[in-house]
Parts: sequence; structure tokens; C-alpha cells
Amino acid sequence: MNFVITSVSAPTWANAEHTLIHCMIETDVYGVIPFAASPDDPESHGRTIFQAAVNGEFGAIAEYVPPPITEADYTRAVQAKLDAEAAAHGYDSILSACSYAAVANPFQADGVAFLNWRSAVWATCYQVLTAVQAGQRSQPTVADLIGELPPLVME
Repeated sequence: MNFVITSVSAPTWANAEHTLIHCMIETDVYGVIPFAASPDDPESHGRTIFQAAVNGEFGAIAEYVPPPITEADYTRAVQAKLDAEAAAHGYDSILSACSYAAVANPFQADGVAFLNWRSAVWATCYQVLTAVQAGQRSQPTVADLIGELPPLVME
């Protein structure tokens, strides 16, 4: 279906790299709708709107504001760190590595080390998040939190 764009408003950078612009467009068919314009848009109107916005034709482009980091962002990153470290030692995941701690076997020492490390990592993660929520420290980036986690000590 063809449509005519009658106006573009509220351009805002959609990312820190300034390669995507969110805006509102008004069309003769759909009315006012949100739109994302990119210099690589497969449709010519997307590329045209992006360049016109960069040229200032719709006013100044509001700066990108990253979404707030959530607890889920931190926990996903911590879990990924745990799983990646276990994988680096030949285990499928941190859960798999920890499963060897329970009974005597050739991998029990690894299992105990991973189990202790996992506990220390989660304790550190939640200590940091609790301190942030209590206003005792500033909110770290995800990368900074990962950098604060204790290292794995294999015996």
C-alpha cells in the first residue's frame, strides 16, 4: 500500500553511535505513527528521512538516552560470565561444573572450586546491587560489575 508522509517530528537518536533516528511521522493512511529512520534503510523514504533529520529539517535531534540498567541485565551478564568460565574449562555450563562437587570423582576438585566461586560471585553481585539500592554507592555499568566479581580459583 502506498502512503504519503505529510510531516516528521520529534527526531531522537536511537543509539549512541548515531546510526538510527526515532521520530514520529504523519501519513495520509496511518495517521501519526512512530518511525525509525536509518541511512541503510531498505526503503528510500527511511534513508531520506534520516538524512533530512541529520540536516536539521525537523529541528534538533534529541540526544540518545540509554535505557536504565535493570537487575535482569546484571543477572544475565553474571550468569553468562559463570557459564563462559565453566565452558573455558571444558564444562557445558556452571551448573554442569558444579554438579561434580557432590560425589567422589576425577572432577570433584573442579566441581568444588566452581561451586565455591559461583556462591562468591552471586554474593558479590547482590551485595553491590543492595548497596546501589540503599544509595551507598553509584550504579555500576554491567562491565564494571563483572570486573568486581571475584576470580575463579582452581586448586
